[in-house]
Amino acid sequence: MKGNVGIISVRLKSDRFPEKVFAKIGDKTLLDRVIEYTRKFEFINHLVVATEDEKVESAVKDRADEVFMMKPGQVRCGSERVYKYFLANSEFDYYLYIPADEPYVDPGEMNRIWNEQVLKFLEKTKIATLYTKIQSIEELESIHTCKVLVSNHRMIYSSRAVIPFYKNKEQFELHSYNRHVGVMIWPRYFMQENAKELWGGWESVYDKIEGLEQNRFIEWRPGCVQAYEIKNIPCAGVDIPEHIKIIEKKYREAGIL
Repeated sequence: MKGNVGIISVRLKSDRFPEKVFAKIGDKTLLDRVIEYTRKFEFINHLVVATEDEKVESAVKDRADEVFMMKPGQVRCGSERVYKYFLANSEFDYYLYIPADEPYVDPGEMNRIWNEQVLKFLEKTKIATLYTKIQSIEELESIHTCKVLVSNHRMIYSSRAVIPFYKNKEQFELHSYNRHVGVMIWPRYFMQENAKELWGGWESVYDKIEGLEQNRFIEWRPGCVQAYEIKNIPCAGVDIPEHIKIIEKKYREAGIL
């Protein structure tokens, strides 16, 4: 086998923030920062950028190991680009999906999770993803934050709404709330056995309602999504233009910029 492939999924069309991957955070674009931290994942042997856009291809062709081009309209969501890549390259041990709008994933933390969690506990019939603690009320109540319920390292549900709902504000504890960090990991065996069904026609009600593709996997087979907590993530992903200034401020406070 060839080892592990990391696939950064990139599209330029967006209703809320078109071409956001080229927005500058400090002196680098969002896409540059994603490539930069992904290169520090020690377990990735091959880095791919999957896209339909020639502008993206031109921007990354000297920085990625491979640019995987698809036809416009060929995929419905970011993870489906991983599926299309798997169909053309099925020999890797693990397939990692890295969303292009997640501005920072701590490489040291990611390497730790890989060695201490993924290699030891991820079954070949399951998927892995990440979550981190929500850090403010504003982040919790924002519809741009993907909240997740996690129990015993299993992701139960993801929503833009506040889950669980805090009925008694006097007993509210912020540290009980988590947000999704969009990296996802599929073992080759999972892709071989299930990918065609998952992306080839099966429809997820909750993915469609929430617009959150992780719900596709949760709904398809409850309990199949393993979730591991990652730390040192100063802010959520980029969803709207206003997030850029927020991210720059948090990056400076965290010493990243």
